[in-house]
Amino acid sequence: RLAREADTMASIIRNLQFVYVSDPAYFMQQVEMSIHEQKRQLREDRLPADFYYIRDGQAAAFQASRTANIAIPQPLTNLALDLKDGVFHHRIDGRDFTVSVKYMPELQGLYLLLVPTKAYLGPIREMASFTLVIGAVSLLAATLLVVWVVRSVTRPLVQLQNMMKKAQDGILIQKVNVQSSVPEIVSLADSFQTMLDQMGSVIGELVDTTEELEKTGERLRGSSDAALDQSR
Repeated sequence: RLAREADTMASIIRNLQFVYVSDPAYFMQQVEMSIHEQKRQLREDRLPADFYYIRDGQAAAFQASRTANIAIPQPLTNLALDLKDGVFHHRIDGRDFTVSVKYMPELQGLYLLLVPTKAYLGPIREMASFTLVIGAVSLLAATLLVVWVVRSVTRPLVQLQNMMKKAQDGILIQKVNVQSSVPEIVSLADSFQTMLDQMGSVIGELVDTTEELEKTGERLRGSSDAALDQSR
């Protein structure tokens, strides 16, 4: 944007010289008016700018920036003279400035446009901070969501694991009550409940059969003793 502003002003000054080529004083007056207008437009866009020119190695302010009280240091002047056309950054009295420089033969020197760097970096830094906050909140929300999803899957599995340990210890009469919305876990819980019921049923039948065998064994023992007595 600053480089484009410098190019625009170069075009305006070139046209002004063509119109007022025979009146240098009026030409400079029109240049000053154009600089004032450019400063006003930049200020409307929240870019407080100051304008200088370098002629014969010396920097001077246009009328629009006479009250700015910015002393152009010699290193900045040297950089501008070396660059002649472009944009660079420089520090003046502890403040960072972005400087657009343009060589204009109509002015017999260099045109300088200075804007405090913080004037346009401030909103960018605010946007960066806002983006970081939004990113942190989104990351926290995503983390909580992932934790909730993982726990909704692992909690019923842990419950099933504890019930399986009880079944390993012989506790088969238990109700599998697992709260889950995952179809696979619900199917696993139902299958485990069916297995417990079948194992309990089989063991119950084994217990009944064992009792019957014990009773039959007692009767056989009695019959055997009676037969032995008769044999004797």
